[in-house]
Amino acid sequence: MAVKKPVIIIGTGRSGSTLLYEMMAEHPNAAWTSKCCQYFPSRPAVNKLFLNLIDWPLLGSLLKKKVHPREYYQFWDYWHKGFSTVCRDMRVDDVTQSAHRLNAVYEKMLTAKRNRLMLKITGWPRIGFLREIFPDAKFIHILRDGRSVSSSMLSQTWWWGWQGPENWRWGQLTEDQRQLWQQYDKSFIVLAAIEWIILMDSFDKASAGLSPDIYRTIKYEDLCKDVPGVMREITEFCELDWNDQFANRLNRYAIKSANEKWKTELNTKQQDDLQAVLNEYLHRYGYQ
Repeated sequence: MAVKKPVIIIGTGRSGSTLLYEMMAEHPNAAWTSKCCQYFPSRPAVNKLFLNLIDWPLLGSLLKKKVHPREYYQFWDYWHKGFSTVCRDMRVDDVTQSAHRLNAVYEKMLTAKRNRLMLKITGWPRIGFLREIFPDAKFIHILRDGRSVSSSMLSQTWWWGWQGPENWRWGQLTEDQRQLWQQYDKSFIVLAAIEWIILMDSFDKASAGLSPDIYRTIKYEDLCKDVPGVMREITEFCELDWNDQFANRLNRYAIKSANEKWKTELNTKQQDDLQAVLNEYLHRYGYQ
């Protein structure tokens, strides 16, 4: 069974991409990556078996409570070394012969019912790379207020910024970015804001020229306000059926936006610094 029009969710870390992926995985035709991809990266058919099992009555409900859709970068790194830790965005010219095999590998995960592949990738958009492998892919970019993303980064032990920009995965700072960081006495919240800026620039560059039927930006805040409306829009974009089964499953998600947490988690100076550094980009993306 060929992979046709796979749906790839992209976004920065802490943008709400996991939430959206979980919701999209509720669609009865969605084929998604489970922990089987982490434990058995060389055997995609194991994930297919799992996807068949989750559609069994009772057993399926129990399995879905235990196993959730995620990126499982171990799988990506098995088929393309270094995929999860690249220092810049991935392009067409980064696609190797082993990467080209990924299309055929994912074919082995599809079932007769779950025949629409759903993937999630965070960090660099990797659109050029992924379009070379999946020429008819559809991309959903979930965008979140940079102040919320930056603040949330500081609550994560895995955030690479704690090691400084010399040791993170977002490439070297430009001279302007380095001066900006030094201007704020090498503040970590400012460094997190610079990371968001770097990634936003990469998303804009990678998506330039893509038509609306290939690339769609969805705001996290809009999803939280109107789950049925936004999910209907996404379903139509993905060319999936909107049905009662999917709608009922989405009703289980009681979503409350956490976008105001940065105001309570950061002190006044940190808030002011964050606002000043991100001001131009906040206006660009409609965040006042």
